[in-house]
Amino acid sequence: MPGQRASSQIARNLHFVNADNDEIGGTWQNGSLTWAEMSEWMQIVFQLPYDEYAPFPCLEDGDPKDPVAQHGAPINMHANTSHIQPGFYVLLSPEGKSNTRSIHISILKNFRFTYRYPYQSRESCASRCNPISLKR
Repeated sequence: MPGQRASSQIARNLHFVNADNDEIGGTWQNGSLTWAEMSEWMQIVFQLPYDEYAPFPCLEDGDPKDPVAQHGAPINMHANTSHIQPGFYVLLSPEGKSNTRSIHISILKNFRFTYRYPYQSRESCASRCNPISLKR
């Protein structure tokens, strides 16, 4: 069953879901976005080290119902200059596990504020961060 999704008023063709199938990120892929760039963006937005999670392509057509059970191989984002294919990706542990323990990715509530003031440390945004649970 599909989990929570971003507003349909926001045009996205690239979606990231957690183990509970809730959408926790996404963007519009116009053909130039690479995995290395996405890795950099995730390092800014997610406060979990990039080596503790990996995206896996969802194998179901369209909006996935069970992305944890039906996903492809992990994608190594770091230094990967391949263009991202539009679709759904589930973020799990690099081993593809979702049930051994919960991990939390803090997502900045007000990304625009951080973008406008990139010199501000992540630690200073603790009051604006929202933990999102992923299971691995």
